[in-house]
Amino acid sequence: MSELLLELRTGGLPPSSLAGLTLRLKNSLIRSLRESEVGPRQSSTSFTGRRVMILLRGLPDQERGSEVVLGPAVADGLDERGEATPELQAFLEAHGIGVEDLQTETREGEEFLVWYAPTGPGREETIAAAVAQGIAGLELPEPMRWGRDRGPWFRPIEGILALLDGETLPLEVLGVKATNTTVGHPVLSPKAVPVRSVEHYGQLLAEFGIEPRFADRRSALLERFETLARDEGGLPQGTGPLLDRLAAGCECPTGILGRFDSSFLTLPRELLVTALGELRQVIAVRNSEGELLPCFLAVIDRPDDPRGRIRFGFEWAVGGLLRGLRDLHDRDRLVPLAQRVGTDAAEEVTRRAARLGRLASSLAHDLGESSGVSPDIVSEAASLLDADRSTHIVRALPTLRGVYGGMLARSEGYPDSVWQAIYECGQVRGETLPESQPGRLVLLAEHLDTLVSLAELDELPSVPERAGVDRYGARALSRRVVRALSSDSLGLDLHRVVTRAIAARPELSGRAPELARSLCQLLDEGLLAVLGADGYSESTLRAILDSPAGGRQVSTVRHRVSVLHSLRTAPELEDLVKTATRLVDLLLESTEASIDVRMLTEEAEKDLFVLLSRLKPGLEEAMSVDDAKRWLGLMCELNDGVERFFSEVLIRDGIDSLRENRLALIQAVHRAYSTPLRLAALGA
Repeated sequence: MSELLLELRTGGLPPSSLAGLTLRLKNSLIRSLRESEVGPRQSSTSFTGRRVMILLRGLPDQERGSEVVLGPAVADGLDERGEATPELQAFLEAHGIGVEDLQTETREGEEFLVWYAPTGPGREETIAAAVAQGIAGLELPEPMRWGRDRGPWFRPIEGILALLDGETLPLEVLGVKATNTTVGHPVLSPKAVPVRSVEHYGQLLAEFGIEPRFADRRSALLERFETLARDEGGLPQGTGPLLDRLAAGCECPTGILGRFDSSFLTLPRELLVTALGELRQVIAVRNSEGELLPCFLAVIDRPDDPRGRIRFGFEWAVGGLLRGLRDLHDRDRLVPLAQRVGTDAAEEVTRRAARLGRLASSLAHDLGESSGVSPDIVSEAASLLDADRSTHIVRALPTLRGVYGGMLARSEGYPDSVWQAIYECGQVRGETLPESQPGRLVLLAEHLDTLVSLAELDELPSVPERAGVDRYGARALSRRVVRALSSDSLGLDLHRVVTRAIAARPELSGRAPELARSLCQLLDEGLLAVLGADGYSESTLRAILDSPAGGRQVSTVRHRVSVLHSLRTAPELEDLVKTATRLVDLLLESTEASIDVRMLTEEAEKDLFVLLSRLKPGLEEAMSVDDAKRWLGLMCELNDGVERFFSEVLIRDGIDSLRENRLALIQAVHRAYSTPLRLAALGA
């Protein structure tokens, strides 16, 4: 068994993509090697900002095939002195071999000179071809294409180290030929150094000061940053995604502390921290009280900064950035938020602001006064939600959208509930939601308005012709809408809020039914996804959603699903499901009808009618108060009456009036089996 060490040296790849790139490359290589029947048994990877490293162990030894090429007889090919005759010389020249490549073989009593000619590529050639295919065939997003002639944004491979059991693999890919050498830091150790083995490679990286493992680089940086900040009486401010990017993009995890003028601390905290991290890739420092200090932490990606030039460069760049931000912030505060979405704004901005205000207000009215949410408050907050889009700060730092608007609203004297709602909407990322009710209503209005716009453009993934295409993240928006409506205090119906959102766009009244269908379908998918993530099966969810009294109030649906879920293990439920399925089959071709009590002639059907009338109020009450045990007991009692009815009554009686009346009774029974959940769905 063999081992293959591969190092691809490149640069300019986004640090956040390096882990995914390395994994994709490893999988591509293994897939290509396995297709060539030389797949490895073990694999390991690591990466830095300048190289991707992959070690494949357990590559199988591969015998090279051969075929016998018959030469002249020994007596004809060698003279008395044992030298090649002209006949043998011609044979050797024809095949490009020497006498040392020949062997002898006896055939029919005569000895011949033979050559075992190799067939197919050798083991090294097979592995090299598979590796080249794995690299060249790597699937990457279009802006990340690499190679000298690939993609619109070039990422040239600067060098390849490829060692197979310590020997250079005969590999050439994307115009770069593999060698047995590596390099260290581009300034401190740029000279190519030969590599003898995997162990020697690790020793060389250590001598260069390069840490190949991401987790170790991150730990080293965090420890260094904490030490530097502690010396200033502080702590690093935010060591999550930014620290990950810094650790991924460097090789020599060394940090420094730089300073800036304390006058910049008058800038809003969120603005300062975000600008330092996103625009200069440095980490702010705070004290134990949470106040920022006039210093920052940076990665220098080399063992030291002996003359302080790197520190000076960072301080110069940070100082220039903060001066520019202070100027932009001062200019942004000169224009009130209301003016940015008022008559002086673009027409579409003004229309959307008014639309969001109306929609948020109508949602608050639907909640009622008991919710404690003022329609005027949420209307004002929603109308100002997009106001900061035209600010210089948000144009420079889009991730501050909403957050910066909330800060400006606070400085302009808006009520706390207004600016906090705007601010909270700006903080929403992934699974997070605003904490306050006004914030959730404003977010709900914004998401619903966006979904209506996507529906208008036929860009919803629920539209058949767009199935599977979700270019604008509509599914994520729908799931967030569902989560926002999950709390009991925000008890709005999913389909009702869709109607409200479309009604806020009078110009779409002609397409209202079509848009509502698409949006309701998408939100139903979101509801299934959110509740499915909580461990509920789709059949359980469908049993609730598809029932006549299903409704789409998320908290109610969740409650009913939990009740049914608690019953799934009850053995009695299987009998109920079978009966419900039989009821559905019997009613396939029937029409809605009323029961004529006078036509109930058989004792079993009379008893079933009385039993249903007696149990119906208890069934509804048991489900409403989450008394699953009582509901199941009542349904089992009803089920016994239904089974007796099936066994004693001829449903398809020859008399039309009797048959129709019995089907009407079955319809009434079926409603008990399908409201508030559709039991037949559990048998699908």
